[in-house]
Amino acid sequence: MYSDLIVSSWVGIRDDCQMTYRINGSDAVEFTVSGHSQTFELVYEGEALRKFVELAGRALVEMSALDEQGRELADSPNTVLLLEEAVDPGQRE
Repeated sequence: MYSDLIVSSWVGIRDDCQMTYRINGSDAVEFTVSGHSQTFELVYEGEALRKFVELAGRALVEMSALDEQGRELADSPNTVLLLEEAVDPGQRE
């Protein structure tokens, strides 16, 4: 009756958004992200949250690598950064 993904949507979360969470018993957590007059809520079951946290950790590693290479390249004006080469493809799943 239920699918694994209840709603499909796109949300942009800026650095200055307020974020809170509320535990809904032992089986779910609700995150609320607020900015200006808009609010978005995400509800994760435990295992889904573990998967998301692992995935988010890998994404942060990639973003940090790109940021570090970008700073290094700022000192070398003749170098072109190709995003596909910024992170070792073996690190991606």
